[in-house]
Amino acid sequence: MIGYFTSGKDLPETMDMSSNLGKLCNVIEFTIGSDQEYLSDYIGPVEINELEKGSSILIGAPIGCGKTTALIRAAINYKHEVVYLTNRKSSLLQIKRDVLKEMGITNTAKWDEEIIEHYDTGNIKVLTYQSLAQRENFNKFKNDTLVVLDEIQYLLNDATFSYHPMQIIDILKQNVDNTKRVYISATMEEVLPEIYRIERCDNNELDTAKLYTNFHSRINHIYLMEDNWNHLSFLFYNYSDIDKLTDTINQESENGVKSAIFLRNKERGAKLKEKLTDCQFVYSSEEENEELANIAIKEAFSTKCLLATKVIENGVSINDENIGIIIIEEIDPISFIQFLGRVRVKRRNPRHMTIMIPDYTPSELRQAARQCSERLSIINHIKKSPHDCMMHFEHYIPYIYYSYSGAQANILAYKKFTLLLTHLNKLINDETPHAHIRYILDLLKRSTEIADNQFLNYDDIDKFKQGIASAYKKFKNSPMLKEDRNTLAKELKEIVNCTNYYKKKITGSQLQIETINDILARADINAKISSLGEAFSIEESAI
Repeated sequence: MIGYFTSGKDLPETMDMSSNLGKLCNVIEFTIGSDQEYLSDYIGPVEINELEKGSSILIGAPIGCGKTTALIRAAINYKHEVVYLTNRKSSLLQIKRDVLKEMGITNTAKWDEEIIEHYDTGNIKVLTYQSLAQRENFNKFKNDTLVVLDEIQYLLNDATFSYHPMQIIDILKQNVDNTKRVYISATMEEVLPEIYRIERCDNNELDTAKLYTNFHSRINHIYLMEDNWNHLSFLFYNYSDIDKLTDTINQESENGVKSAIFLRNKERGAKLKEKLTDCQFVYSSEEENEELANIAIKEAFSTKCLLATKVIENGVSINDENIGIIIIEEIDPISFIQFLGRVRVKRRNPRHMTIMIPDYTPSELRQAARQCSERLSIINHIKKSPHDCMMHFEHYIPYIYYSYSGAQANILAYKKFTLLLTHLNKLINDETPHAHIRYILDLLKRSTEIADNQFLNYDDIDKFKQGIASAYKKFKNSPMLKEDRNTLAKELKEIVNCTNYYKKKITGSQLQIETINDILARADINAKISSLGEAFSIEESAI
């Protein structure tokens, strides 16, 4: 489907008009491919060579639709220099290997890092964003250079721990007239405003609300590919119940099913590794670099389980038909989708996969929100007095950045933490249970209806609901006096603390009416208890 729209009424039904992508497609020509097609059906050497110098294209397409393959084939046939940028050393190795294969170098029996580094990739220079940012005195690309910016969500995601994305934006702004640019991501939505600010034909700073009202930009075309997650089924688990999670994984391992487990931090990985029988753990450390490179090159891991942090979040492909379970503990929706795409399946007729998602409690979400707020406070301090903060530079890395215009706060980190905090607060304020799970299901365009038997701790849930129902029934059939209410509270507390389903353990000696009603709601009992002085009443409602 090809369109160029000046009115939102013509946009496809699947596109959210209020999204950054919807607004941009309202003013720029775009192409949408179906979930059965590949990017190479729409873009190749001809489209890239015909792109005018100074212009750019955007490719927003799900993982597994052949983005990298299509661009490598186009780059090999490009008449000038190509700089292919990616955000991880592991994905760089995969890209360089794929470039060599497309160039016809197939006479090596074994691909490894040394062999990949040995061969010349011709007109294509594959670099990480970090290595480009660290080049001393670099200002300009050669005239007509094709700059491929893969995994461009890097600009926001990596800004949370590095100021290099700020440097990359400076480099791009200095090279908009002498290069052609291709921006690629499976998760384009959040980073679109930053891309559009780079590609605008004027230098006026506009807030996001007004950003797309003027379509005078260097963006020539947007290529989009539809996704489809119908091959996935879902299980859920209590984040704090490590034993239940690892017992399930170990059992599946004994049955020959491999698991890929993606974590928020290495401390969590260390705890899981202690209890998993056959696992490999990769994270950002010198000791793990060789192991990570081997996974990237072979597109596989040798153990039954892979534990990985964000070091493997972007660009790395894992092709293994024995992987049947993917566990993703990331809260950030962008990182969740990126992790989900690490394990590759066929775009047409994909195999069934089980995705396991943690059921974060409000207190766990609040802890994550506090961490975001703390970082935003640091960046706000830098914004108010950047030059004073430069006097203590080491205390503010990576949230302070020094450019040709002087010291400034890492505004990209500020934007990313603000987006994440907004998302977390939305989940925290959601009064329905399992807010994180429901959000992810909706993100993947799946039903948000959740069954008890989808939880690993189903036995606990059943015990909780039956116990609460029994205690409530006893109270309902009593005179409902103060002593009956106290008996109900005592029984509810015992049931909550001997199961692992309510959002928190109860430590106090007394339960407030609000807490009692919340426990009843968690047990799917549609009733509210109210105080009438020395007695109590019940108001029941239909489901």
